[in-house]
Amino acid sequence: MIGAIGPNKGYDLLLACGRDALKRSLPIEFDLFGYSEDETPLRQLTNMRLLGEYARADLPRLIAENPCDLALFLSIWPETYCYALSDAYALGLYPIALGFGALEERIAASGVGALLPAASTPAEINAAILAELARADTWPEAVSIGEEGDDILTDYYGLRSRGEVRSRTAARRNKSKQVGSGLR
Repeated sequence: MIGAIGPNKGYDLLLACGRDALKRSLPIEFDLFGYSEDETPLRQLTNMRLLGEYARADLPRLIAENPCDLALFLSIWPETYCYALSDAYALGLYPIALGFGALEERIAASGVGALLPAASTPAEINAAILAELARADTWPEAVSIGEEGDDILTDYYGLRSRGEVRSRTAARRNKSKQVGSGLR
């Protein structure tokens, strides 16, 4: 997982997934690139590594030093965009997310990643992790996500960039002056 994991980002689900994987001796290790609301219970799990808070620019190095295959998104309420998903795509991590909000929209639009029912249990999430890892050789190598500032506005939100708005406004002003509309 990437980022700050509190209740809204699925802290309880992460803890329960870790416990379920240990209880059933599943070959799953969870790495948290970031921090959580309460690290003590997570640190007690032998299949959980907490790498701590990081600067976003350091994430590629941290992933390289701590290789992983996928990024897990357990937000229990709809995200509005999710920069951590952009980071996961940029770093070549295959996303698995609960299916609603921006995570669902962006993963569905890219065609890269797995979406789980929003009410998935820890056992179902862990089963999905194992199933996706088993088919890792079929994952695309890269995905285009429009992660530049202007691309986010146009690709995701359907808005124009400030520069484009300024250009169109300037063009309208120039046209107004040409036809003598009286607008300045």
